[in-house]
Amino acid sequence: DKMVAQAKEAGMKHIGPVAKQCDGFSMWDSALTDYGMVATPFKRDIIGELAKACEKAGIKFGIYYQQRDWHHPDFGSPNMANYNEFMFNQIKELLERHPNISILWFDAHEGYPWELWNGDKLYRMVHQLRPDIMINDRCGLPGDFYSPEQLVGAYDLERDWESNMTFSGTYSWSTFHKPVISIQKIMSYLVRTAGGNGNLLMN
Repeated sequence: DKMVAQAKEAGMKHIGPVAKQCDGFSMWDSALTDYGMVATPFKRDIIGELAKACEKAGIKFGIYYQQRDWHHPDFGSPNMANYNEFMFNQIKELLERHPNISILWFDAHEGYPWELWNGDKLYRMVHQLRPDIMINDRCGLPGDFYSPEQLVGAYDLERDWESNMTFSGTYSWSTFHKPVISIQKIMSYLVRTAGGNGNLLMN
């Protein structure tokens, strides 16, 4: 609740936590795997708590879901169909549990064709569950918006975009070994993004 209140006070319009990164760890209490929050001393469902906090505060809620999974034994194997079934079911689980998920952020695009994930079927399933959801362009298909990485997108009135930026040049937590960018730089990102008709996603 405190995190969401701070985000809202700062003027943020949506929050999109990592539900699963390429290490395969589920940041919620998934019925489909033991490799997640239930296996930790913390045990709580971070995704579920954030979803409820966003709904209460009136902030849009999205999730980041990485299709690559270094933990699942069938990922990248001849049994990829088994992994895809697992992935589809995890995404379905999240969407059914949290009706306020309005953005779905995938993150495997360059060098990963949509056929690898059955992307067309995946999109159909997602839209059957949530017709008005927005999906980015990192599942081998165009999606509803494109997502430039570590650069501010170009001016575009034809298609929505969201620049994906970090505060320190890295997406992982690395204490403060790398300096955090200045407020002036952040404001420059924000002004240039707004001026180009885009959205700024800050990591």
